[in-house]
Amino acid sequence: MAGRKQKLTVDYFPHFVNHGKTLFVIEQLHGNDGYAILFKTLEVLSSTDGHSYSISDPENWLYLCARCKTTPEIVKSVLDLMAKMGTIDAELYEKNVIWCDHLIENLSPVYEKRVSEKPKKPIPAPEIPISDTGNTQSKVKGSKGEKDIPDSDESGIDFYITKKGKKLNGKRFETFMQFWEAFNYKKGKAAAADAWLKIPELTKTLVEQIILAAKNEAALRSEVIEKGSTPKWPEGWITDKRWEDEYEAVPGEKKFVFTEEQEAHMEKLKNGNL
Repeated sequence: MAGRKQKLTVDYFPHFVNHGKTLFVIEQLHGNDGYAILFKTLEVLSSTDGHSYSISDPENWLYLCARCKTTPEIVKSVLDLMAKMGTIDAELYEKNVIWCDHLIENLSPVYEKRVSEKPKKPIPAPEIPISDTGNTQSKVKGSKGEKDIPDSDESGIDFYITKKGKKLNGKRFETFMQFWEAFNYKKGKAAAADAWLKIPELTKTLVEQIILAAKNEAALRSEVIEKGSTPKWPEGWITDKRWEDEYEAVPGEKKFVFTEEQEAHMEKLKNGNL
């Protein structure tokens, strides 16, 4: 008769007195909240089978925040630091999975006593193409049968947790990443993702208009910086709907000139012919 499967969890983990630079930085930035989040995260990992924890599941994410007894924004900020400084695996964290190699190493004696293999690092699943078929979509008022891009598409596996702890996925995730690359000012990504979620009717035409305007904004940014001004951050640019701006010549300034292809594209966007 087959033996009972042994659980891959532990009731404790070593808490060393001397800590490294990661905890020092986290405490400097977040005080006792940062300290608690780091060790509460390790507690959750220790009690989770296989010692890996998916935060793409909203219930898992809310549970972790509840355990840390602070806001999702602060939890995410600390986790970002942990990934950046190597405390948790950065590659898996991009897939919204928390994994800590150092924890597994420290638990080696436990699994040696159990005469069992310690858990292995999860392998990220391959990306699955997202299909638009079969999705419920709403029509945009005034458009010629154009459909709104759905907020989520559960057939995809890529997610992003916003500053407010919301899950950005599916077409919203795909289009946001297109904007992020086009805007090319890597500041406040999590807050920008929240602003992106607030766009009510994100049609294909609107996305194309936003991407084009974001590229124009990126092209003009060097002039803004040269004049000693602060460039617009992505969150504010989205919130203010700056893609609706018109670029006009100002005395003493170089006017941004659209290519013929861009001019034609913008004209079609205005007339609703795309």
